[in-house]
Amino acid sequence: MSYANLSKRYPQLFFETGAFAWPACYRASPKCPACRSDYLSGHEIPVTRLMESALLTKREVLASNLLYGWLIVSFASSILRPLLHIVPPPRTTLAPVALVLFCLLQAGFFYAIRRGKRWAKILLAVLSVGAIIATVADIHNIKTDFLNVLSYALYVVSHVWALVLLFKKPQV
Repeated sequence: MSYANLSKRYPQLFFETGAFAWPACYRASPKCPACRSDYLSGHEIPVTRLMESALLTKREVLASNLLYGWLIVSFASSILRPLLHIVPPPRTTLAPVALVLFCLLQAGFFYAIRRGKRWAKILLAVLSVGAIIATVADIHNIKTDFLNVLSYALYVVSHVWALVLLFKKPQV
């Protein structure tokens, strides 16, 4: 695909002067990164992998922001529930350490999604679908305090929305 065709599909990557759409990177360097020739020569430059990834990042960033938001609410809920005496406090010091490690692991996983890693998207789909099915199957055992219900509801909404964002085909 040439820059001319790409500029019609993704106008946010280009600025126009007269009848030609210049690549946005032209402002930084007047030389083509592919062949080091002047952009004025009018040659066709193929879309690089870097350009493709620049087009995909907006959805990954939005999806990871949704997942980070759920993680923050879930972490706060896990800390506040024992403090508000909704659930008994943990008996060992291992529980808070495990909570922090689990949240850090998930934050790293969500960062991989933000970076556009395919394995992370597939793993998120498998784990999210499994967790949602388990939640629906065990709905009668969920504690009905407000923080727990909020955490479960945000989990389902944020993960389903993130999956839709990550796996929906871009409109052309």
